[in-house]
Amino acid sequence: MPLPGKPRSRPADPGHAPHQGIGGGLQLTRSPAILTHMARPALQISKLTPAERLRLLEELWESLCDTPEAVPLTEAQRTELDRRLDDLEQDAPTGIPWDDVVRRIRNSR
Repeated sequence: MPLPGKPRSRPADPGHAPHQGIGGGLQLTRSPAILTHMARPALQISKLTPAERLRLLEELWESLCDTPEAVPLTEAQRTELDRRLDDLEQDAPTGIPWDDVVRRIRNSR
C-alpha cells in the first residue's frame, strides 16, 4: 500500500520500461518473459543496507497495489476480511473524539 503523501513514479510505457531502483543497481523490466520466468535480479540483496532493503520492500509492495486483484487470498483470509468488514459496519465507531482527548490532557495538569 502506498505511503500517505508519497507520490508514485510511473514509467512512460508500463508494458516494457526499465526502472531505476535501489542504489541504481536494480533494473526491472516488464516483459512477457518475466511473466513466465522470473529473471535473477542484477543486485545482491545481502549487500544492501537495512534502509535499502526496506526501500526495496516498499517498491515491491507498491507494485502490488497496481493490481490488487492479482494478489491471491486464501479462503480463510477472505473469510476473515469479510468478518472484519461486518464488524466495522455493525459496531459503533470506537475511539475518543480529538476535542475530548485534548480536554482530558489539559485537565490532568
